[in-house]
Order: sequence, then structure tokens, then C-alpha cells
Amino acid sequence: MEVTVMNPGTSDHSPLSLELDKQKAWVRGHKKDMNDIWRMLKRVKKNLKQLNIMEFKEVSNRVKDIRGQLHNLQESMRDPRAVAFNRQHEKELQIQLEKWSRIEESVMQQKSRVQCLKLGDANTTYFFANMKNMTQETLELEVNTFYKDLLGKAAQNIPSVSTTVMKNGNTLNRKQQIQLATKVTKEEVIIALQGINYMKAPRYDGFNAHFFKRAWLVVGEDIITTTLFQLNVAMTIVQ
Repeated sequence: MEVTVMNPGTSDHSPLSLELDKQKAWVRGHKKDMNDIWRMLKRVKKNLKQLNIMEFKEVSNRVKDIRGQLHNLQESMRDPRAVAFNRQHEKELQIQLEKWSRIEESVMQQKSRVQCLKLGDANTTYFFANMKNMTQETLELEVNTFYKDLLGKAAQNIPSVSTTVMKNGNTLNRKQQIQLATKVTKEEVIIALQGINYMKAPRYDGFNAHFFKRAWLVVGEDIITTTLFQLNVAMTIVQ
């Protein structure tokens, strides 16, 4: 198993990228409806929890252990005769310490984020206490920006409304009608997913967009098939 610590970007933590076993976690049959996608995601989530228990449950202890090894090694390297012999080992321990320290930091930040979202969704006193920490200037800026966007911007020339169009009422020409009724394509689904921020998720413990993007070779066809069915077939049946 290989864990990759990704760059945080604009987020407040570094996501962890894990390579999953396609056969165990995802592929089980060839059904394509939303229920099966949901069940497969549940299986992936279950396997991720097991992986977390096996690999990351004792991450803090692992960091302490590596730091202790590095400390003892550097103590022994005070003897000039041991420096050359232990230099490579020291470098390896430093790399491991940096890796697991970043993983520990990422895990703690994600746990903190989940807890904050839970309390925020519940409208607890913790949520309102955090709101009070916002400065008065920040609040004023947010309110002003919001209402300015609602009101729009000043324009030098405002074109007049066509009376002919207004008399026709809310109508579409045939080309516009056909365009609105056109089926959603595979390319549109992919473009829509690529436009979602990689940290966006349906809920605090849900799969974010990064999961679907990185696992696209595994989950892509199922996601596309299900999405196209829901948008093109299921909606047509309802109508």
C-alpha cells in the first residue's frame, strides 16, 4: 500500500491519496443504477475505515518512535567515527519523520474540520462562538459584497426592451426547444465533475470530488452510466 501526501492548495490541510484494490472495493457485478453505486461506495468506505485502523490508528506513536530513533542515532553520531557509517540511515529516518509528521498533521486537521462541521450543522454554541470571532470589518465586507452583487453594477447604456418580444410572451423557438430537450452527454458529465473543487463533498464524511477524479479509471464508467440514466431516462419517465 502506498500513501501520497498531496499539496494543500487553498485548503487548510493536506489530503491523503490512497491506492485501493479495485476488485475488493468496487467491482462486484455489473449493475448500473444509483442503488448499486451507493452500495459500492459504502463498501469502499468500509474498506477505507479498515485501512485507517491498520495503517493510521497509531500514527502519533509512529511519529514519536521515528523521532526517538533519530534522536538516539544522532546521539551516537557525536562520535566522529560513526558519522560516515550512519549518515544514510539518518537521512532515511529524517525522510520518514517528515512523511509521517505531515500525515499526522493532515489527519488531525481533517478530524478538526469534521468536528467543526458537525457542530456548525447543529447550530451549537460552539458554532456561534466561532462566528463572534469574526472581526466587525470582515462582517461589514461580507454584507456589503453580498448586497452589491444582488443590486448589480451601474451601466452607461441600458438597451430598451423589445415590445415585439414582450408581446409574444415566454416562448422559445423550435431550435431552442430542441436544444433544451437534448440528452446530456458523457463529455458534459466529465466537464461538470472536473469543475468541482477537489475538496467539495456531499457531507463532512462523504467522498470528495478528489476521490472520483483520482479513481476515475475504476469508477468513471459506472458514474457516467448512472448519471446519464438519471438525467436522460429516469427524468423522461417522470415527465
